[in-house]
Amino acid sequence: MKMNISLRLCGDDGQKIFGKGIAQLLRLIDTEGSMNAAVKRMGIAYSKAWKILRNAETQLGFELVAKQTGGRNGGGSVLTPKGRSFLEKFEAFESESKVFFTGGVARYGIFRKTLQEYLKLEVCTHSLAQYAGAIGAAVIASEKQRVKQ
Repeated sequence: MKMNISLRLCGDDGQKIFGKGIAQLLRLIDTEGSMNAAVKRMGIAYSKAWKILRNAETQLGFELVAKQTGGRNGGGSVLTPKGRSFLEKFEAFESESKVFFTGGVARYGIFRKTLQEYLKLEVCTHSLAQYAGAIGAAVIASEKQRVKQ
């Protein structure tokens, strides 16, 4: 079994706002200087890329990419300062590669060590980690009960 850990931002409705795909798109726009060149390298439709990008911008509340029109070099696309900062923070957070282990078994070092060796990532826990699992379960149960009413 292969495990993969990735970071994605979702809205209140559970819809994905930002993840590895859009991060890759932004990185390619930054290196290529063009949305068209970026989508060609990714193998996705230009219209799909703009739809995903505009949705992320709407949900985040700021522009990620600015279009540059015409001129001697024919225009292109660049990351906005906020877009660049957001992408850099996203990539930095994702590259931290830490797993936070909670629940009752988290207090047993052998489980943390085994998980760390298997994932080849740093696995962190806390002496009170068992309570995080219990609190999470209580929150989920409360939400399910609220939805039923």
